[in-house]
Amino acid sequence: MPGEKRPDIRPRLREFLAWYEEVLGRIEAGAIVAPGEQERVTAEASAVAHLLDLLTAPTWTEPLSAVILVFGEQRKRLSEEDARWICTSWGDANLAFVERVAPKLKAAIEAEHETRLLVDEEMRQDLLVIFERIEAAGYMTKRMRPVQEAAARPITLPPAP
Repeated sequence: MPGEKRPDIRPRLREFLAWYEEVLGRIEAGAIVAPGEQERVTAEASAVAHLLDLLTAPTWTEPLSAVILVFGEQRKRLSEEDARWICTSWGDANLAFVERVAPKLKAAIEAEHETRLLVDEEMRQDLLVIFERIEAAGYMTKRMRPVQEAAARPITLPPAP
Protein backbone atom coordinates (compact mmCIF):
# COMPACT_ATOMS: atom_id res chain seq x y z
CA MET A 1 0.00 0.00 0.00
CA PRO A 2 1.35 3.43 -0.87
CA GLY A 3 2.66 5.40 2.10
CA GLU A 4 2.88 2.37 4.38
CA LYS A 5 6.28 1.18 5.50
CA ARG A 6 7.00 -2.38 4.49
CA PRO A 7 8.06 -4.58 7.44
CA ASP A 8 11.70 -5.69 7.46
CA ILE A 9 11.62 -9.49 7.40
CA ARG A 10 15.36 -9.95 6.88
CA PRO A 11 16.12 -10.68 10.57
CA ARG A 12 13.43 -13.37 10.59
CA LEU A 13 14.80 -14.86 7.35
CA ARG A 14 18.24 -15.05 8.97
CA GLU A 15 16.65 -16.89 11.90
CA PHE A 16 15.05 -19.33 9.45
CA LEU A 17 18.40 -19.89 7.75
CA ALA A 18 20.01 -20.62 11.12
CA TRP A 19 17.24 -23.13 11.87
CA TYR A 20 17.67 -24.82 8.49
CA GLU A 21 21.43 -25.00 9.07
CA GLU A 22 20.84 -26.63 12.45
CA VAL A 23 18.42 -29.18 10.98
CA LEU A 24 20.77 -29.99 8.09
CA GLY A 25 23.63 -30.37 10.57
CA ARG A 26 21.60 -32.88 12.56
CA ILE A 27 20.75 -34.80 9.41
CA GLU A 28 24.42 -34.88 8.38
CA ALA A 29 25.30 -36.06 11.91
CA GLY A 30 23.05 -39.08 11.42
CA ALA A 31 19.52 -38.05 12.37
CA ILE A 32 17.02 -40.39 10.79
CA VAL A 33 14.63 -38.66 8.42
CA ALA A 34 12.15 -39.75 5.79
CA PRO A 35 13.46 -40.35 2.26
CA GLY A 36 13.79 -37.05 0.39
CA GLU A 37 13.57 -34.97 3.58
CA GLN A 38 17.17 -33.75 3.39
CA GLU A 39 16.65 -32.63 -0.22
CA ARG A 40 13.42 -30.84 0.72
CA VAL A 41 15.03 -29.01 3.65
CA THR A 42 18.04 -28.11 1.49
CA ALA A 43 15.74 -26.71 -1.22
CA GLU A 44 13.77 -24.68 1.33
CA ALA A 45 16.98 -23.30 2.85
CA SER A 46 18.17 -22.33 -0.63
CA ALA A 47 14.87 -20.54 -1.32
CA VAL A 48 15.10 -18.59 1.95
CA ALA A 49 18.73 -17.66 1.20
CA HIS A 50 17.71 -16.50 -2.28
CA LEU A 51 14.89 -14.36 -0.87
CA LEU A 52 17.30 -12.85 1.65
CA ASP A 53 19.70 -12.07 -1.20
CA LEU A 54 16.92 -10.32 -3.10
CA LEU A 55 15.90 -8.28 -0.06
CA THR A 56 19.47 -7.28 0.78
CA ALA A 57 20.44 -6.34 -2.76
CA PRO A 58 21.48 -2.69 -2.96
CA THR A 59 18.74 -0.33 -4.00
CA TRP A 60 18.56 3.39 -4.57
CA THR A 61 17.04 3.74 -1.08
CA GLU A 62 19.92 1.98 0.67
CA PRO A 63 21.43 4.18 3.39
CA LEU A 64 24.69 5.87 2.57
CA SER A 65 26.38 4.73 5.76
CA ALA A 66 28.80 1.95 5.09
CA VAL A 67 32.21 0.69 5.97
CA ILE A 68 34.78 0.92 3.21
CA LEU A 69 37.33 -1.80 3.88
CA VAL A 70 40.70 -0.87 2.42
CA PHE A 71 42.68 -3.96 1.46
CA GLY A 72 45.95 -2.37 0.27
CA GLU A 73 45.00 -0.87 -3.10
CA GLN A 74 41.51 -2.43 -3.11
CA ARG A 75 38.49 -0.75 -1.56
CA LYS A 76 35.38 -2.80 -0.85
CA ARG A 77 32.06 -1.55 0.51
CA LEU A 78 30.40 -3.38 3.39
CA SER A 79 26.93 -2.06 4.16
CA GLU A 80 26.16 -0.94 7.68
CA GLU A 81 23.58 -3.73 7.96
CA ASP A 82 26.07 -6.41 6.91
CA ALA A 83 28.77 -5.03 9.22
CA ARG A 84 26.32 -5.09 12.16
CA TRP A 85 25.19 -8.61 11.28
CA ILE A 86 28.78 -9.86 11.10
CA CYS A 87 29.60 -8.28 14.48
CA THR A 88 26.50 -9.57 16.25
CA SER A 89 26.03 -12.96 14.62
CA TRP A 90 29.59 -14.05 13.92
CA GLY A 91 31.65 -12.04 16.40
CA ASP A 92 31.67 -14.87 18.94
CA ALA A 93 32.95 -17.34 16.36
CA ASN A 94 36.58 -16.37 16.75
CA LEU A 95 38.24 -14.75 19.77
CA ALA A 96 40.78 -12.99 17.56
CA PHE A 97 37.91 -11.49 15.55
CA VAL A 98 36.26 -10.25 18.74
CA GLU A 99 39.46 -8.63 19.95
CA ARG A 100 40.84 -7.23 16.69
CA VAL A 101 38.10 -6.73 14.11
CA ALA A 102 34.75 -6.31 15.86
CA PRO A 103 35.71 -3.14 17.79
CA LYS A 104 36.93 -1.50 14.57
CA LEU A 105 33.76 -2.47 12.67
CA LYS A 106 31.55 -1.28 15.54
CA ALA A 107 33.35 2.08 15.69
CA ALA A 108 32.94 2.49 11.93
CA ILE A 109 29.23 1.65 12.16
CA GLU A 110 28.65 4.10 15.00
CA ALA A 111 30.20 6.91 12.95
CA GLU A 112 26.86 7.04 11.05
CA HIS A 113 28.55 7.97 7.80
CA GLU A 114 30.68 6.19 5.27
CA THR A 115 33.90 5.27 7.05
CA ARG A 116 37.16 3.85 5.74
CA LEU A 117 38.78 1.05 7.68
CA LEU A 118 42.34 0.03 6.83
CA VAL A 119 42.65 -3.74 6.83
CA ASP A 120 46.00 -5.16 7.93
CA GLU A 121 47.08 -8.74 7.27
CA GLU A 122 45.85 -10.07 10.64
CA MET A 123 42.46 -8.41 10.19
CA ARG A 124 42.25 -9.78 6.63
CA GLN A 125 42.85 -13.29 7.92
CA ASP A 126 40.21 -12.83 10.65
CA LEU A 127 37.70 -11.60 8.07
CA LEU A 128 38.58 -14.54 5.82
CA VAL A 129 37.76 -17.01 8.62
CA ILE A 130 34.43 -15.30 9.31
CA PHE A 131 33.50 -15.17 5.61
CA GLU A 132 34.42 -18.85 5.23
CA ARG A 133 32.04 -19.70 8.09
CA ILE A 134 29.30 -17.52 6.59
CA GLU A 135 29.81 -19.24 3.22
CA ALA A 136 29.81 -22.72 4.77
CA ALA A 137 26.58 -21.93 6.63
CA GLY A 138 24.97 -20.82 3.36
CA TYR A 139 24.44 -17.20 4.42
CA MET A 140 26.79 -15.47 1.98
CA THR A 141 24.99 -12.74 0.06
CA LYS A 142 25.87 -11.21 -3.28
CA ARG A 143 26.49 -7.93 -1.51
CA MET A 144 29.16 -9.45 0.79
CA ARG A 145 30.83 -11.55 -1.91
CA PRO A 146 33.24 -8.83 -3.20
CA VAL A 147 34.46 -8.23 0.36
CA GLN A 148 34.96 -11.97 0.83
CA GLU A 149 36.93 -12.16 -2.42
CA ALA A 150 39.14 -9.24 -1.36
CA ALA A 151 39.78 -10.90 2.02
CA ALA A 152 40.84 -14.09 0.22
CA ARG A 153 43.86 -12.38 -1.35
CA PRO A 154 46.92 -11.30 0.63
CA ILE A 155 47.16 -7.55 0.90
CA THR A 156 49.44 -5.87 -1.60
CA LEU A 157 50.64 -2.41 -0.86
CA PRO A 158 51.41 0.13 -3.54
CA PRO A 159 55.11 0.42 -4.41
CA ALA A 160 57.03 2.96 -2.37
CA PRO A 161 57.85 6.18 -4.27
